[in-house]
Amino acid sequence: MGLWRFGLVVATLATTVVNAAAAQTADPGFYRNTYVARTAVNGLCLDVSGGRMQPGDALIIWPCHGGANQRLYPAPANPSDVGRGGAQLVVGGRDGRLCLESPSSPGSRPYLAVCNDGTRRQFWRQDRAGRSIVNESSSLCLDVEGGRGEQGTAVLTSPCNGRTNQLWTFERR
Repeated sequence: MGLWRFGLVVATLATTVVNAAAAQTADPGFYRNTYVARTAVNGLCLDVSGGRMQPGDALIIWPCHGGANQRLYPAPANPSDVGRGGAQLVVGGRDGRLCLESPSSPGSRPYLAVCNDGTRRQFWRQDRAGRSIVNESSSLCLDVEGGRGEQGTAVLTSPCNGRTNQLWTFERR
């Protein structure tokens, strides 16, 4: 096989892998469901600390139970956002009124805020591999603090690095 042909095969395979990973958030059906986000650190779920669900509440990891304080509904601001991957993460499911918002500095804790289509700090996407949750405004990833696996560990925003403490899977609820 010639070098040019080998390069074409490698490029085609790489494009296929990237497209398959992006298909989850590009699929309009993804936006019609409610999910929990499970960390790769230990399988615990993204959770609103204390379960009160008030503006300003921070996130932790906690055993998955699928309650309102763990349910996420990806809501694009408008139909043209479907397929681009960016969406607000509405907490509490489809009828929730609070969205996950990112602070602008690394090492800070994301928090709940009243959903506002005008701020990109509330828009999130998956990285190209489909595993990290990246904020559209800051380009920071959701990160389990220090990679610790204890329930109640804080979730921060940090520069994306692809380590286990920044890997998440969405499970339909």
